[in-house]
Amino acid sequence: MTEESHPDNILVFNGTLDELMLVVNSKETLVVLDIFWVWCGPCRKLSENLPQIAKENPDVFFIKIDSDKNPQIVEKYEVQMFPTLIFMKKSNLLEIHIGSNIRDIKEKIQLHKGNNLT
Repeated sequence: MTEESHPDNILVFNGTLDELMLVVNSKETLVVLDIFWVWCGPCRKLSENLPQIAKENPDVFFIKIDSDKNPQIVEKYEVQMFPTLIFMKKSNLLEIHIGSNIRDIKEKIQLHKGNNLT
């Protein structure tokens, strides 16, 4: 498993599905998986905005997942379009969102931060 850190609450992840779930389950807060493709324009737009979104939401943990380097994760969540964001708390999948509309993503973060699933 390879992990590269950006801001404290953004992790660039490369590893197995089991390793990803260990990271997700270790967090007591909302986790947002950002599954992207490097050649995707909307993915790059989201990537440029993610540090600011993370700064505005220090209580949310973001995991960036390159689809080419993590095919097992792409297959598990049946990702077919990019970017795909998966909102989770522990092992509970709350929502799958497709697209890079920043306002929509911020609204979904606020919605799911209040979800108290453990």
